[in-house]
Amino acid sequence: MRAHLADEHKLLLDDQNVSSYKSLCFLQIKLGKQHDALCIAEQGRARGLVDLLSAKYGTENASGSRALNLNAIKELVTEHQADMLYLATQLGPISIWFLKKDGRISFYESAWTDSPGDNLENILEELTKTILHSFDNVDCEDRSLAECYGGEFPSAARHSEVSGSANKTGEREHGNLESMLKLIFKLTISTFADVIEGPEIVIVPEGLWFLIPFSALLDSSGNFFSQAYRVRLVPSLTTLKLILDTPKNFHSQAGALIVGDPKVGCINIDGNVVELPPLPKAREEAEMISEMLQKPCLVGEEATKDEVLRRIQDVSLVHIAAHGNADRGEIALAPNKSLRGVPKKEGCIITTREVAGVRIKAKLVVLSCCHSARGKILAAEGVVGIARAFLVSGCPFSSNVIVGCRR
Repeated sequence: MRAHLADEHKLLLDDQNVSSYKSLCFLQIKLGKQHDALCIAEQGRARGLVDLLSAKYGTENASGSRALNLNAIKELVTEHQADMLYLATQLGPISIWFLKKDGRISFYESAWTDSPGDNLENILEELTKTILHSFDNVDCEDRSLAECYGGEFPSAARHSEVSGSANKTGEREHGNLESMLKLIFKLTISTFADVIEGPEIVIVPEGLWFLIPFSALLDSSGNFFSQAYRVRLVPSLTTLKLILDTPKNFHSQAGALIVGDPKVGCINIDGNVVELPPLPKAREEAEMISEMLQKPCLVGEEATKDEVLRRIQDVSLVHIAAHGNADRGEIALAPNKSLRGVPKKEGCIITTREVAGVRIKAKLVVLSCCHSARGKILAAEGVVGIARAFLVSGCPFSSNVIVGCRR
């Protein structure tokens, strides 16, 4: 039955069923069977993405039969030769499995507070809001498409007002942000910090944990976690295995698509005509990367939707600096030259469905758009947004899709 469901229906089904996996995982932990609990937690993770990747890479088995047992998990860690941190939020403390590259697995539970009545999900939600709000107050170019849909984030017209307000409270918010980053490091990483072997660590978050900027976490000395290790995030161990098992000749070995400051102009969205302002910093960003790589870039009215979708299928590197909407999974590009008058959104906005439907073979994708790391948060699937669409389209290893948490 599952095989005949559309992706969006699988996401809804998995989000309803994930509580069963969580409860069984919690029970196994209480029985002292932490390794079994890890396998159960993994069974409920990113099943929709696993199905899509399996179809992309030609794996025919049903998602249930692809669930990794303990031996398969150990083999995966040993094969990838990187330490891994697996996070799960249960009915009580945070459950953390630390998987060493030699196959050893350690388990640890970390409590947010001393009060058992505190709701873990609510605390985590407040933490992520505080961290992301602090990033939003950084003075930078607003690449949001929010104005087109009612303005979820500050518009360009209000940017100076927001920046001024941020400057007044900047010192207080900086101190609050720093304490938050240190707290999360203490709760999730500090227990294993002395035994992590670099140069890379793979983290498997869950739900709202995907919004935590792990690379920016601070240790007790105030050093960023990324100063010591290269941090990669994956939706699940099963998706990692599928990607690692991809044929070596699947991805493109050369070529680059560099897009910056597409000239969108006026656009008709659901009957409302809005004008997207130019993005001079995005153009500067694209031209700088173009010069570094000695590859041409698409800017202004040349960066059309048709041209981007045509070129994106044959390159090894994709870098897009443009207006975007994380919640809807959209990126705005210049309207196709054949269009006349004010174009509708279909003529210049790329959606997650369109990205997922294109065979992208890039080894590295950088989405320098507004809040491109964000999207709809589902307990089982994680963040469902534009980054997931690029993974589904064929991009390897989730941290090879680089996204941002801020404007």
